[in-house]
Amino acid sequence: DREARGEVSSMYYCYGQVRTAKGSIAAGTDQSKLWSIFTAGENPVQLIGGSYWSGDAGEMYGLVMLPPSVPNLPNGTATLTGAMGAITLNFQMGGGQTATTPLAVWPGQKTAGNTPPIVPPFWSVYAIAFDAATTADFQVRLMGMDLVKP
Repeated sequence: DREARGEVSSMYYCYGQVRTAKGSIAAGTDQSKLWSIFTAGENPVQLIGGSYWSGDAGEMYGLVMLPPSVPNLPNGTATLTGAMGAITLNFQMGGGQTATTPLAVWPGQKTAGNTPPIVPPFWSVYAIAFDAATTADFQVRLMGMDLVKP
């Protein structure tokens, strides 16, 4: 049988612990600076919901996922580069919403594939300002569930 020969691996998971995370980009942050939102633990995490608000109406924000090989630096100090191996989760999230009228992260206007995304073990999700330095803070909230082997 193919599985006995190692040709097929079972990727069956069950939902485990619920995870919530929040983060923000501070006003006055330069373009493409990374702001930590969430880091998965030893289990992959399926992100099942999220919302964002605030930010300047004329600015665009996004979410990227980075591998554990990228050091976790203080918020707003590291600049996203191609060498980091980023996976874009959502880009062109426009600012200007309020906490009473937040928008959903998924489905998004410019959401990349893999919706709902699965964050591999020890990978991190960051928010970034894509098109300019920020003039207002930008808020993100995410919810996910650990994927655990039965």
